[in-house]
Amino acid sequence: MSRTVRDQAIEQIEQAVYMDTFAAAPPTLLQQPPKVIRDAGAVWGIAAGIEAHGWSGFFNQVLGLGLAAPATQPLVDTILANYYRNAHIPFIVNLSPHAQPLHLPQWLHQHNLVQQHWLAQCYRTMQSPPAQEPTTLFDIQRIDWVNAMRFVQIAAIELPPALHPWIAALVGRAGWYHYLAYRDGVVVAGAALFIQDGVGYLTWAGTQAAARNQGAQTALIAHRLQEASEHGCRLVVAETFEATQEQPSVSCRNLLRAGFQIAHYNALYEG
Repeated sequence: MSRTVRDQAIEQIEQAVYMDTFAAAPPTLLQQPPKVIRDAGAVWGIAAGIEAHGWSGFFNQVLGLGLAAPATQPLVDTILANYYRNAHIPFIVNLSPHAQPLHLPQWLHQHNLVQQHWLAQCYRTMQSPPAQEPTTLFDIQRIDWVNAMRFVQIAAIELPPALHPWIAALVGRAGWYHYLAYRDGVVVAGAALFIQDGVGYLTWAGTQAAARNQGAQTALIAHRLQEASEHGCRLVVAETFEATQEQPSVSCRNLLRAGFQIAHYNALYEG
């Protein structure tokens, strides 16, 4: 797989997860039904009324800007001003290092966007199947909608309770696989896998505080890789939130130990 094909697959699965998340949104959850818009290869979502600033940026994102086609200043101005700033919605522009034109970051700075964090775009090719899951202390089970809210409480740590029904609505949708990890019969961690067109995406991973640093997420990564392999995935993708590019986070280190590599870092511009 060439680097270009790999990076295109990473961007495509990221956009697919984002759009399907919006497709699952309960229409009466927020002030207005959340919606997603596509133009010139870019995708952005509008979810007004999320009070927690950080989570507003998580849901109100611009993806793929300047990738399928070079961005234009009128498009940037329209997205940032008309859809977010004029509506007083905190947002993030998730900008790939491959975005064009090269002075696109200058346009973002002109709108007073601040770049403080990064997303490590991690990938693992599946040319050879992952090793058999090691014996662990955890019993990992795929769940259905009956346990959807329990999953959110475990895996979507710090997500405002008002948004729990949104993420719970992903459980049972086509392409989604949600798992809970049990230890001694008690749920301690959870994580999700999304699959589309032979590419898997690891997401919504969380561990209860008392069970951290005991291998739950390592076990969940291995389990999801095995599941992705059995479903014919040729590539598995994951993202981790990073403060710097020099010191990988715990989540990133877990992925690297599981055979992932970092393709590149996306810059997060906050507005």
